[in-house]
This record gives sequence, C-alpha cells and structure tokens, in this order.
Amino acid sequence: MTAQKDGTAVTTANYQDTISLSFTSDTGYELDTVTVMDSNSNTVAVTDNTFTMPALAVTVSAVFKKIDYSITIANMSNGTVTAQKDGNTAATANYQDTISLSFTSDTGYELDTVTVTDSNSNTVAVTDNTFTMPASAVTVSATFKKVNYGISFSITSGSITIPETAQYEDTVRLVISPDEGYGVDSITLPDGVTLT
Repeated sequence: MTAQKDGTAVTTANYQDTISLSFTSDTGYELDTVTVMDSNSNTVAVTDNTFTMPALAVTVSAVFKKIDYSITIANMSNGTVTAQKDGNTAATANYQDTISLSFTSDTGYELDTVTVTDSNSNTVAVTDNTFTMPASAVTVSATFKKVNYGISFSITSGSITIPETAQYEDTVRLVISPDEGYGVDSITLPDGVTLT
C-alpha cells in the first residue's frame, strides 16, 4: 500500500491534505476493505481510496480477499463434464485451488479430449483430469468420440465375414459360408443384439 499527496509517496501529511491510497494485491487477491483511524481511534472517511488528513496521526489498514474466479463448462455433445473442488461441484474457485473434472459419456461414447482455457485463451495444463486454478476465469470443454467395440466370433465347419469392430447402433453385416455339406444350424448372439 502507498499513501500519496499530489502524486508523491508520503509518510506524513498536513491537516486537510488530500491523501490518495494505492494498493497492490498478491496474485489471486483483491482489495476488500480499507480503514483509516486517527490516533484517538476515530474512523476517518475514505471515498474512492482517498481521505482528508485530520489534525492527528492516522493508521491505514487494508484487508484483501481471495478472488472467486468462474468455471464455465462449455456446451458439448455426447457427454457432460462436472468440475469439483474438495469433492463438491464448483462453479467458482480461487487461485491455486485444485479442480477435478469428472466426465459422463452418452451411451456408445467415450472421452476424447479435454481442454481448459483461461480468460486470455491460454491453455491450462490438465493432468489426470485435474488442473490448478489460474488467476483467471476458465472455460472447460471436452469432446467425446464413438467407441469402437470389438467383435469376436467362433464358427465350426465354415467361415464368416464380419468387421472387426463396430460402433453403438451400427448395423453389422454377417456373411456366413458353411463348408461343403454343412448348413447353418444356429447363431447365438449376446443379449440385446438382434438378427434380421
């Protein structure tokens, strides 16, 4: 904190001098309250960080508070993201708080990428779905991709042509070719899979 008279830093002043106060906050903090008390413990009025010097010595006190920076979850498709601080859902956080991200994918999708950017569009490092809150609001975005499910099969006395993978709700075409002298006896599919 600096006290100034006519733009010059001062530690003493005369009665009725106009004194301006300037403050420098640590990263992640902002000025909360300013109090000026004279030597008789009377409060001196402060307006816009300026006061008029009384006919007594004064003590200036300032209190700084942590800044609550917003956490915005961007609109996305095929899943959702939740930000948490200390195990609770968080829409704001303070500088250097640890923020955990949890993801819920729609059926047939999985997390592909996650990006956190600050208010200046700088990328914030995310490790194991956790990041350290910068001294800025952030936006969290994620992309979800379709899951490629493996297809396995077994066949006796013939061959089958089938793709190795498929995605949720894909139509998969099976081409079954029995060996000479054999026919298709039965086809067994997992629950929820239909054959048409």
